[in-house]
Amino acid sequence: LIIGGSFAVLEKTGVLAAAIAKIVAAVGKRKYLLLCLITLFFMLFGSLLGILEEIVPLVPLA
Repeated sequence: LIIGGSFAVLEKTGVLAAAIAKIVAAVGKRKYLLLCLITLFFMLFGSLLGILEEIVPLVPLA
């Protein structure tokens, strides 16, 4: 509940969209590399640390 509320605040204020846009602008034409790195991040934390349920709300960000 708290995590969902935090993401709602970040989304309503536009901080989340601005941060994502800044990251995408920084990687430029290597956007597919960024996508692979984010996917690898979620895979590693889900399998090695066993926190799959905790990162499920973050998957739509990738």
